[in-house]
Amino acid sequence: MSLNKEISELELAKEVSRLVHIKEKELADLKSNFVSMVSHEFRTPLTTILSYTQILQNYRNKLTDEDQDKYLKNIELAVARMTTMLNDVLSLGKSNSGVLKVTTKAVNLLELCQSIVEELILLDSSKHSFVFNFDYQNSTINTDEKLLKQILFNLLTNSLKYSQEGTTVELTVSSVGTSILFEVKDNGIGIPKEYFSSMFESFRRADNVGNISGTGLGLTIVKQSVDLLGGTISVESTENKGTTFRVELPLT
Repeated sequence: MSLNKEISELELAKEVSRLVHIKEKELADLKSNFVSMVSHEFRTPLTTILSYTQILQNYRNKLTDEDQDKYLKNIELAVARMTTMLNDVLSLGKSNSGVLKVTTKAVNLLELCQSIVEELILLDSSKHSFVFNFDYQNSTINTDEKLLKQILFNLLTNSLKYSQEGTTVELTVSSVGTSILFEVKDNGIGIPKEYFSSMFESFRRADNVGNISGTGLGLTIVKQSVDLLGGTISVESTENKGTTFRVELPLT
């Protein structure tokens, strides 16, 4: 074996070792962030469920029907929050492992969007106003329904989460050439410019979120889903004024 070949193989081995080390560190960081997120974010809804369950068990005869409905609603919201977090984690795991695949079928876009908006209105308990604009002539498209719902649900949920009560969240669906455009607009806290380049990274959250709960996975899931559908995503945002996300997906 020539000296040059030995040096080349040695350099290759070093590079492979370096890449493996980087990947192992990324995996370790991901596991650490995941454990931290679960221990922190799951504690609040679990405490809510336990507290209201104990109240209903011990004081049901003393509570009015209105109070019982309110406590049951809070339990329902806590369960929905935990379900959303679990779905995000599962989606992230499937995407990173290459298991997540695109399965297209005919989807009634108008009905899908309406169902998402109605679900969020129910979960939001009238804290915000919703505006839904649908300007797409053919309401049926071929797409992966689960991925598209994940995109819209996460973007709209973020808009609600990071907007003050009484403000408006807007969803607009329109066609642009051979693509379909989804715009989600709010008047919330906005995203600082320095986070634009990293907003789609796992567990990444801006400093201005304060005490607002979140996993830092929502936008990561959105970006991965958009990529799988062959689309693009862009954002315009100004701190304390609001954010607009634009997702453009090909019609074929």
